[in-house]
Amino acid sequence: MRRSAGEGAVYQRKAGVEKGFWVAEYKAGGKKKYLYGKNKKAITDKLKERLSFGEADLAPEADTLLVGAYLDRWLSAIKGTVKERTRERYEVDVRLHIKPVVGGTKLLKLAPLDVQELYRSKLDSGLSPRSV
Repeated sequence: MRRSAGEGAVYQRKAGVEKGFWVAEYKAGGKKKYLYGKNKKAITDKLKERLSFGEADLAPEADTLLVGAYLDRWLSAIKGTVKERTRERYEVDVRLHIKPVVGGTKLLKLAPLDVQELYRSKLDSGLSPRSV
């Protein structure tokens, strides 16, 4: 059965050094990436895991990564892509508002309801909707 667009491709190599190995091919960040495995089930599971994160670079440590640590990495990653004042404002918002509430939560366990509760608590504490 054919996969939908964006779901990647899984096939068995027929030639070369890795003959008989299964390959999963997908795009992440605009680049083609490959996963290799010894059987179709293993490679399909790996592919599903990677695609569920949206960005493959997050997958290897995602099960232990905390929201606070992820936000720290994000703040350093955006340096140079946004104005310095904007990044400083993001850093203040993360430090004062986001980390105290959900910073200790595992990134994989963060649910949309957690974010909604964060919004609601900030609005109830007197922050304007524009600030939140």
